[in-house]
Amino acid sequence: MRMIKTDGAKPSTDDTPVREEETAENCELDLLGDPIQDPTDERGRPSFEITDELRHTVAVLTGAGESREAIADAIGCSEKTLRTYFLPELKKGGHQKRAEVILSVYQKATTGQNVAAAKAYLANGFLAAAQPPVPTKSEGENPVEKLGKKEQALIDAKTVDAESSWGDLLHVATAVQ
Repeated sequence: MRMIKTDGAKPSTDDTPVREEETAENCELDLLGDPIQDPTDERGRPSFEITDELRHTVAVLTGAGESREAIADAIGCSEKTLRTYFLPELKKGGHQKRAEVILSVYQKATTGQNVAAAKAYLANGFLAAAQPPVPTKSEGENPVEKLGKKEQALIDAKTVDAESSWGDLLHVATAVQ
């Protein structure tokens, strides 16, 4: 039972326990004379908790080719939070998970018991081999430098198309100068 003694009045009673810091003599008062109480609810947005399970989920979804927006929706955060806390998984997690799948398919294919795994492994190998190779520069080839917009505009201004109706007029004007 809680008893608070006030100035000359009867003590009030209720069923809440009394703590020493809640007595009228020890409380801080606000501008209106009421006791200041600590907020009982959690203020603001709860912080995002990063777990190993979430890191694994992000890596798997990245490996499956999901967009960052879809991954953020799946784990319940914003894209900015996803980039901030899961950047390693976004960059390398997809490659690692794909490699794990390929190794797993290879192990199942080499045991000889799973024909579908063997077909999947071979199909994946043929798809990787079917991609066009990256072009390389040959040694005897001189690459032509591409001109910028301004350089190309200057060259075009100096070389007028003689076949157009403006060509004759422009050649006469440049000859007079």
